[in-house]
Amino acid sequence: MEILSSKQQHALIYTDASIVENRVGMAIIHGDTHIQWKLSNKCSIYTAEALAILKAIEFATNKVEANQIIILSDSLSSLMSIQNHWKPTDLARKILNAHTTASFAGKQISYMWIPGHCNIEGNELADKAAKQAHLANNPLTSPIEPP
Repeated sequence: MEILSSKQQHALIYTDASIVENRVGMAIIHGDTHIQWKLSNKCSIYTAEALAILKAIEFATNKVEANQIIILSDSLSSLMSIQNHWKPTDLARKILNAHTTASFAGKQISYMWIPGHCNIEGNELADKAAKQAHLANNPLTSPIEPP
């Protein structure tokens, strides 16, 4: 929280994913905007967390007015995977390509790991939204198949 307090000029986008009873969901949170997706039950938690980061980059590129953005995730493995420029996974490559597209659009995106379940408001909201994405009658839910 101390680091974030020094980044007040940055737009913050929180991401999270959840698997509950073999149902997979993910969400991104930016201020009052909560977007969630129901994913294929075949998704692993790693894939869901990485997809949430990808969707956050796309959202930042197309919907966020600020040019300085921090994407916050509690998935250290997903964040570490996008640092692997030598042998990235297909999903990590998509994330890197989306990041490059965002850069060309004038967006300066940084990534930050945050601990999960530590009362960080944006992370708690993203966690709750990811869990709610499992509800079949949720109007904000869009099905996404893993890559």
